[in-house]
Amino acid sequence: MRVFSAVVASVCCLTASPARSETNAILAIITDAADRFCNVVPVGGERQAVQVAADVKVEINGLLKKLAGLGVSGTGKYTSEHYVGVLQQDLAATLKDNATCKLKVFMTLQEKLLPSGAATGWQMSSAQAEALRLRLTPIFPKPPIFIKCRTMAPDCERFAYVVYDVLRGAAWPVSEPMTQRGGNVMMTGELGIMVISTSASARKLKAALQAGDVGGLPAELDGQGNDQNILINIGDRP
Repeated sequence: MRVFSAVVASVCCLTASPARSETNAILAIITDAADRFCNVVPVGGERQAVQVAADVKVEINGLLKKLAGLGVSGTGKYTSEHYVGVLQQDLAATLKDNATCKLKVFMTLQEKLLPSGAATGWQMSSAQAEALRLRLTPIFPKPPIFIKCRTMAPDCERFAYVVYDVLRGAAWPVSEPMTQRGGNVMMTGELGIMVISTSASARKLKAALQAGDVGGLPAELDGQGNDQNILINIGDRP
């Protein structure tokens, strides 16, 4: 879809080699950008194309400025002036499903700005993220979810934010991931994904993570805690 082409074009050639302590900050900026970008066009697309283009330009420029402030190189070479022209009449339709829009923009940006790590690390493609969102959306009830990254690996932090944004897109109440910046929650030696709760929804969530179209993630259920909330602990990839 063309609106996502605009976002890709604006960050296609940036170089991101952030220290691990900066990864969380970059992901938080990307999450905020997805929220703001997808709110440019209200449902119904009643605003004129000229105003939409102007608002998109403001959002992209703001994103590039924040990333430049974190030392992501290459931001000074790009302005949104080059990308406004890609907006088409179907822009409003593209942004109409707000939850889907946020997930797609988030996945596009984090894939471009945070290059993939080792093949053994945590990875999730845009197609797998969308498949997980579709599996999680109909689950009911949706207890509040808390996500913890339990290792020192940068890809754990990145993957935690992907899961967080997928859950948001599926209308689950979920808190921003707890990583090294969120408190002393890091541990080493833990493997896989542990879904901790006694609720039936937790069992369905675990099954969704294990699904083939999601990537067959190594998720297990720990039937402790309670049925009022769900804790997702992410360790190293087995």
